[in-house]
Amino acid sequence: MKDQFLSLTEGFYRFLINVLGYTHPVHPTQINMPIGLVTAALFLGFVALLFKKSSPGISSRHCMILALVFLFPTILAGIMDWQHFYGGVWLFAVKAKIVLGIVLLVLLVWGIWASGRPGRGRMMLLAYALAFCTSVVLGYFGGNIVFGGRAPESKKGNRAGQIVFLNNCSGCHPYGGNIHAPEEPVIRSPLLNTVEPFLAWVRNPSPPMPPFPPGDLPDEQVQALYSFLSEIWGEHDHGPETPQSAPPSPSEPTPPSTSTPDSSKETDSEKGPFFSPSTSLQV
Repeated sequence: MKDQFLSLTEGFYRFLINVLGYTHPVHPTQINMPIGLVTAALFLGFVALLFKKSSPGISSRHCMILALVFLFPTILAGIMDWQHFYGGVWLFAVKAKIVLGIVLLVLLVWGIWASGRPGRGRMMLLAYALAFCTSVVLGYFGGNIVFGGRAPESKKGNRAGQIVFLNNCSGCHPYGGNIHAPEEPVIRSPLLNTVEPFLAWVRNPSPPMPPFPPGDLPDEQVQALYSFLSEIWGEHDHGPETPQSAPPSPSEPTPPSTSTPDSSKETDSEKGPFFSPSTSLQV
């Protein structure tokens, strides 16, 4: 069942890319509907309770029903985006969004039930308010997935490479780390020594990292990404360069570099926060 779902998911995104030319996540285009409808329901419910009018209360109930309807395709789009763009990696923000999505579902059902019962105006408004707050927190974690993995500014002005990193890599590699495999961070990776093995890895990585074919990430964008990463976190910019006897195979995971930085030339503040086997992400 899971394999069939993943196959359908990849087929769906291939259709979007090849037929429609759409390369962005789908979930952000759907999330506006339930969040907007919950916000409208809260406002109309407050107006109905404040002015003791029935028509705004009826409209608020209709908004909650529509929010419940749109919640299901929104959740489905989120799961598909998670599988396609993040390889199904269990990020903390993903876990939080799943839990909050279930909470929002319960609150929507509760609000719809309360709005249909006489004398339950305050309970209805409480359900609406909690649903609104849950939507806000969901939006926060969604933004954290997309924009939370910040990277230092390029001193060489490589803004294009930074944008590629933020849009495609920062979810699993915030600050040059590796959420799925902390022992294999981007920082000091041998793949940053030369562009050829880096390009091969981007095109055909080991799971759970998804591949980035030329249709999704053209060679010039990969080159910009490589220039940015090698400048910020490459071996040659942070310490003595370790020669590489052979390019790493794109089908095999690359072991982390074992070189030791020169502590006399580099401080922790210069290196920035990063993942290692014995430390967690420092923000």
